[in-house]
Amino acid sequence: MHEFGHNLGLHHGGGDDMNFKPNFLSVMNYSFQTVGLLTPSGLAIFHNFDYSRRKLPTIDETGLFESAGISDPDGHLTL
Repeated sequence: MHEFGHNLGLHHGGGDDMNFKPNFLSVMNYSFQTVGLLTPSGLAIFHNFDYSRRKLPTIDETGLFESAGISDPDGHLTL
């Protein structure tokens, strides 16, 4: 599915090739390529492979609040 995404013109980080973005929830991100997206309970569901459905807010590394999460409306967690 990841390689097929490349055939469709998709990149590892959305619009760029920066990989391992914690707020890019997609099978194109190497973090989720083999385990799938993480559920709100923190479990990897090995059948939950998907391309990014929406752009999440940019993460400001100087002002992180871990309890706030990544602001995903679907409640997915990240690595």
